[in-house]
Amino acid sequence: MFSTNVNRLICDDKSFDDAPPESIVGTLREKLLACGFTGADFPILNDVFKHFAANIGKNEDWGKVPLSIPKQHQPFLLPIRVAYETRAAVDQSLKPLGGNHSQRLRAATLALAKAICETRDVLSRTIATTLAIETVNGMSKTAPMTDAAIAAIKEKERSKAT
Repeated sequence: MFSTNVNRLICDDKSFDDAPPESIVGTLREKLLACGFTGADFPILNDVFKHFAANIGKNEDWGKVPLSIPKQHQPFLLPIRVAYETRAAVDQSLKPLGGNHSQRLRAATLALAKAICETRDVLSRTIATTLAIETVNGMSKTAPMTDAAIAAIKEKERSKAT
């Protein structure tokens, strides 16, 4: 849950300004600053990690990422479910990169940056960057979904609906 390797990929345990350019935060910083964001639009990374640590593991929040943003801006679909359901399409689109994990991570981060840039005026830039970074952090520290776990979620949803 508190993987040093994951933190290295996210920001190398550095601040927003000092995160290496090849890290997720470094790539987002470069691309988002170029499309009009400012450093003030980004969350304090230490706060992201502290919030995650303080809020992870509650049974009622299974499949969710602990988010500090207001409830009205939180995703209505479980990020872990979206990741599971889009895995095949994402894997297919990244197939040309083969097994080069650093290139695959960079491509995915660039896609995230592009989505944030294209929607930069839809919601607060601070909320958008916080949502993105908290979700990346939380999802990267969450076990991947299995077919059995998804089936259990669907059954639980069916039971609630009836």
